[in-house]
Amino acid sequence: MEPAAMRASTPIRLKIAARGTLPFDTSVTRSPLPYCADMSHRIFVVLEDHPLVLGAITDHLTSVFPDATLAYSGAQLPAAVEAVSTSGANCAIVDLDLGDGRTPAEVVTVLRHAAIPVVLISANDNPLAIQAALLSGAHSYVPKRLVIDQLRHAVEAAESDVPWKSPDFAAVLVPIEGSSVALEPAQQRALTLYAAGLPATVIAARIGVATEAVGPLVDSAIAAYRYSEDDEPLEASPE
Repeated sequence: MEPAAMRASTPIRLKIAARGTLPFDTSVTRSPLPYCADMSHRIFVVLEDHPLVLGAITDHLTSVFPDATLAYSGAQLPAAVEAVSTSGANCAIVDLDLGDGRTPAEVVTVLRHAAIPVVLISANDNPLAIQAALLSGAHSYVPKRLVIDQLRHAVEAAESDVPWKSPDFAAVLVPIEGSSVALEPAQQRALTLYAAGLPATVIAARIGVATEAVGPLVDSAIAAYRYSEDDEPLEASPE
Protein backbone atom coordinates (compact mmCIF):
# COMPACT_ATOMS: atom_id res chain seq x y z
CA MET A 1 0.00 0.00 0.00
CA GLU A 2 1.47 3.34 -1.01
CA PRO A 3 2.60 5.39 2.04
CA ALA A 4 1.08 8.83 2.47
CA ALA A 5 4.50 10.48 2.36
CA MET A 6 4.95 9.40 -1.26
CA ARG A 7 1.73 10.92 -2.54
CA ALA A 8 1.57 14.27 -4.25
CA SER A 9 0.13 17.22 -2.35
CA THR A 10 -3.53 17.81 -3.12
CA PRO A 11 -5.50 20.96 -2.19
CA ILE A 12 -8.54 20.07 -0.12
CA ARG A 13 -11.31 21.76 1.77
CA LEU A 14 -11.98 20.03 5.07
CA LYS A 15 -15.57 20.50 6.21
CA ILE A 16 -16.09 20.16 9.94
CA ALA A 17 -19.73 20.10 10.86
CA ALA A 18 -19.33 18.49 14.28
CA ARG A 19 -20.31 20.38 17.43
CA GLY A 20 -20.53 23.72 15.65
CA THR A 21 -17.93 25.66 13.69
CA LEU A 22 -14.37 25.13 14.87
CA PRO A 23 -12.43 28.34 15.54
CA PHE A 24 -9.60 27.73 13.12
CA ASP A 25 -9.11 27.79 9.39
CA THR A 26 -9.81 24.32 8.04
CA SER A 27 -8.87 25.26 4.50
CA VAL A 28 -5.63 23.35 4.29
CA THR A 29 -3.33 21.92 1.66
CA ARG A 30 -2.63 18.25 2.12
CA SER A 31 1.12 17.79 2.19
CA PRO A 32 3.25 14.76 2.93
CA LEU A 33 3.40 13.86 6.61
CA PRO A 34 6.72 14.75 8.26
CA TYR A 35 8.04 11.21 8.00
CA CYS A 36 11.78 10.66 7.94
CA ALA A 37 12.34 14.29 8.91
CA ASP A 38 15.24 15.37 11.13
CA MET A 39 14.12 14.29 14.60
CA SER A 40 17.00 15.90 16.46
CA HIS A 41 14.36 18.21 17.93
CA ARG A 42 10.95 16.69 18.39
CA ILE A 43 7.76 18.71 18.73
CA PHE A 44 4.73 16.96 20.16
CA VAL A 45 1.01 17.57 20.44
CA VAL A 46 -0.74 15.62 23.21
CA LEU A 47 -4.54 15.34 23.27
CA GLU A 48 -5.88 13.92 26.54
CA ASP A 49 -8.91 15.04 28.56
CA HIS A 50 -7.87 13.75 32.01
CA PRO A 51 -5.49 16.27 33.67
CA LEU A 52 -3.64 13.71 35.80
CA VAL A 53 -3.10 11.37 32.87
CA LEU A 54 -2.14 14.29 30.63
CA GLY A 55 0.55 15.29 33.11
CA ALA A 56 1.88 11.75 33.29
CA ILE A 57 2.05 11.42 29.50
CA THR A 58 3.78 14.74 28.98
CA ASP A 59 6.22 14.04 31.82
CA HIS A 60 7.09 10.71 30.23
CA LEU A 61 7.61 12.25 26.80
CA THR A 62 9.92 14.95 28.11
CA SER A 63 11.79 12.31 30.09
CA VAL A 64 12.49 9.97 27.17
CA PHE A 65 12.92 12.83 24.69
CA PRO A 66 14.74 15.46 26.79
CA ASP A 67 15.08 17.94 23.92
CA ALA A 68 11.45 17.70 22.87
CA THR A 69 9.01 20.60 22.86
CA LEU A 70 5.32 20.32 23.69
CA ALA A 71 3.49 22.50 21.18
CA TYR A 72 0.14 21.69 22.79
CA SER A 73 -1.17 19.56 25.64
CA GLY A 74 -4.86 19.46 26.50
CA ALA A 75 -8.19 18.21 25.20
CA GLN A 76 -9.15 20.83 22.60
CA LEU A 77 -8.84 19.61 19.03
CA PRO A 78 -9.02 23.10 17.43
CA ALA A 79 -6.16 24.36 19.61
CA ALA A 80 -4.13 21.25 18.81
CA VAL A 81 -4.60 21.75 15.07
CA GLU A 82 -3.56 25.39 15.41
CA ALA A 83 -0.45 24.29 17.31
CA VAL A 84 0.44 21.80 14.58
CA SER A 85 0.13 24.56 11.99
CA THR A 86 2.31 27.05 13.85
CA SER A 87 4.92 24.71 15.34
CA GLY A 88 5.51 22.07 12.70
CA ALA A 89 4.90 19.33 15.27
CA ASN A 90 6.31 15.89 14.45
CA CYS A 91 3.81 13.59 16.17
CA ALA A 92 0.45 13.70 17.95
CA ILE A 93 -0.31 11.42 20.90
CA VAL A 94 -4.09 11.19 21.12
CA ASP A 95 -6.43 9.66 23.69
CA LEU A 96 -9.11 7.49 22.14
CA ASP A 97 -11.93 9.43 23.84
CA LEU A 98 -11.49 13.19 24.29
CA GLY A 99 -14.94 13.62 25.80
CA ASP A 100 -16.00 16.08 23.10
CA GLY A 101 -18.49 13.84 21.32
CA ARG A 102 -16.23 13.14 18.35
CA THR A 103 -15.33 9.59 17.44
CA PRO A 104 -11.64 8.65 17.32
CA ALA A 105 -11.93 8.34 13.54
CA GLU A 106 -13.23 11.92 13.29
CA VAL A 107 -10.38 13.25 15.43
CA VAL A 108 -7.79 11.32 13.43
CA THR A 109 -9.25 12.55 10.13
CA VAL A 110 -8.81 16.16 11.20
CA LEU A 111 -5.25 15.52 12.37
CA ARG A 112 -4.40 13.61 9.21
CA HIS A 113 -5.38 16.62 7.14
CA ALA A 114 -3.18 18.72 9.42
CA ALA A 115 -0.33 16.45 8.22
CA ILE A 116 0.84 14.95 11.52
CA PRO A 117 1.32 11.26 12.42
CA VAL A 118 -0.98 10.03 15.20
CA VAL A 119 -0.28 7.49 17.95
CA LEU A 120 -3.45 6.50 19.80
CA ILE A 121 -3.52 5.76 23.54
CA SER A 122 -6.34 4.51 25.73
CA ALA A 123 -7.00 2.95 29.12
CA ASN A 124 -9.77 0.81 27.65
CA ASP A 125 -9.26 -1.31 24.56
CA ASN A 126 -12.04 -0.68 22.06
CA PRO A 127 -11.14 -2.73 18.99
CA LEU A 128 -13.76 -1.32 16.62
CA ALA A 129 -12.98 2.30 17.51
CA ILE A 130 -9.25 1.70 17.21
CA GLN A 131 -9.64 -0.12 13.91
CA ALA A 132 -11.75 2.73 12.51
CA ALA A 133 -9.19 5.30 13.68
CA LEU A 134 -6.36 3.36 12.01
CA LEU A 135 -8.32 3.15 8.77
CA SER A 136 -8.80 6.94 9.06
CA GLY A 137 -5.05 7.52 9.26
CA ALA A 138 -3.73 6.81 12.76
CA HIS A 139 -0.35 5.11 12.75
CA SER A 140 -0.56 2.86 15.82
CA TYR A 141 -1.99 2.24 19.26
CA VAL A 142 -0.47 1.86 22.74
CA PRO A 143 -2.51 0.93 25.84
CA LYS A 144 -2.02 3.46 28.63
CA ARG A 145 -0.87 0.71 30.97
CA LEU A 146 2.10 0.19 28.62
CA VAL A 147 2.98 3.82 27.92
CA ILE A 148 6.24 3.60 29.87
CA ASP A 149 7.35 0.50 27.95
CA GLN A 150 6.03 1.18 24.47
CA LEU A 151 5.15 4.82 23.76
CA ARG A 152 8.67 5.93 22.92
CA HIS A 153 9.10 3.17 20.34
CA ALA A 154 5.66 3.73 18.84
CA VAL A 155 6.37 7.46 18.49
CA GLU A 156 9.71 6.82 16.81
CA ALA A 157 8.03 4.39 14.41
CA ALA A 158 5.27 6.88 13.59
CA GLU A 159 7.75 9.68 12.94
CA SER A 160 9.70 7.49 10.49
CA ASP A 161 6.65 5.78 8.96
CA VAL A 162 7.97 2.41 10.13
CA PRO A 163 5.28 -0.17 10.96
CA TRP A 164 4.68 -0.63 14.69
CA LYS A 165 4.10 -4.15 15.95
CA SER A 166 3.35 -5.43 19.43
CA PRO A 167 1.09 -8.18 20.79
CA ASP A 168 -1.13 -5.57 22.48
CA PHE A 169 -1.55 -3.66 19.22
CA ALA A 170 -2.23 -6.90 17.36
CA ALA A 171 -4.90 -7.88 19.89
CA VAL A 172 -7.16 -4.96 18.96
CA LEU A 173 -6.75 -5.74 15.25
CA VAL A 174 -8.05 -9.29 15.33
CA PRO A 175 -11.34 -9.03 13.40
CA ILE A 176 -14.51 -9.25 15.47
CA GLU A 177 -18.18 -8.74 14.67
CA GLY A 178 -18.47 -5.27 13.16
CA SER A 179 -14.90 -5.13 11.81
CA SER A 180 -14.66 -3.71 8.30
CA VAL A 181 -11.39 -5.47 7.44
CA ALA A 182 -11.47 -9.10 6.36
CA LEU A 183 -8.15 -10.89 6.72
CA GLU A 184 -7.05 -14.05 4.96
CA PRO A 185 -7.39 -17.11 7.24
CA ALA A 186 -3.62 -17.50 7.62
CA GLN A 187 -3.22 -13.80 8.42
CA GLN A 188 -5.94 -13.91 11.04
CA ARG A 189 -4.61 -17.03 12.71
CA ALA A 190 -1.06 -15.65 12.78
CA LEU A 191 -2.28 -12.32 14.16
CA THR A 192 -4.38 -14.03 16.84
CA LEU A 193 -1.52 -16.22 18.03
CA TYR A 194 0.96 -13.34 17.93
CA ALA A 195 -1.47 -11.26 20.01
CA ALA A 196 -1.46 -14.07 22.56
CA GLY A 197 2.29 -13.59 22.96
CA LEU A 198 3.36 -16.85 21.35
CA PRO A 199 6.78 -17.07 19.66
CA ALA A 200 7.14 -17.45 15.91
CA THR A 201 8.15 -21.11 16.17
CA VAL A 202 4.94 -22.01 17.99
CA ILE A 203 2.80 -19.89 15.66
CA ALA A 204 4.40 -21.56 12.64
CA ALA A 205 3.69 -25.02 14.01
CA ARG A 206 0.10 -24.18 14.85
CA ILE A 207 -0.80 -22.76 11.42
CA GLY A 208 1.44 -25.00 9.30
CA VAL A 209 3.86 -22.49 7.79
CA ALA A 210 7.60 -21.96 7.92
CA THR A 211 8.85 -19.95 10.89
CA GLU A 212 10.17 -17.25 8.58
CA ALA A 213 6.68 -16.81 7.11
CA VAL A 214 5.12 -15.80 10.44
CA GLY A 215 6.52 -12.26 10.54
CA PRO A 216 5.31 -11.33 7.04
CA LEU A 217 1.87 -12.78 7.80
CA VAL A 218 1.51 -10.65 10.94
CA ASP A 219 2.92 -7.59 9.16
CA SER A 220 0.46 -7.96 6.29
CA ALA A 221 -2.44 -8.33 8.72
CA ILE A 222 -1.48 -5.10 10.48
CA ALA A 223 -0.95 -3.35 7.13
CA ALA A 224 -4.54 -4.19 6.16
CA TYR A 225 -5.62 -1.48 8.62
CA ARG A 226 -3.39 1.18 7.11
CA TYR A 227 -5.13 4.25 5.74
CA SER A 228 -5.21 4.77 1.98
CA GLU A 229 -6.41 7.89 0.17
CA ASP A 230 -8.14 5.55 -2.26
CA ASP A 231 -10.45 4.40 0.50
CA GLU A 232 -12.00 7.75 1.32
CA PRO A 233 -13.08 10.96 -0.46
CA LEU A 234 -10.84 13.98 -0.04
CA GLU A 235 -13.59 15.89 1.75
CA ALA A 236 -14.35 14.66 5.24
CA SER A 237 -17.24 15.92 7.32
CA PRO A 238 -17.14 14.69 10.95
CA GLU A 239 -20.76 14.72 12.10
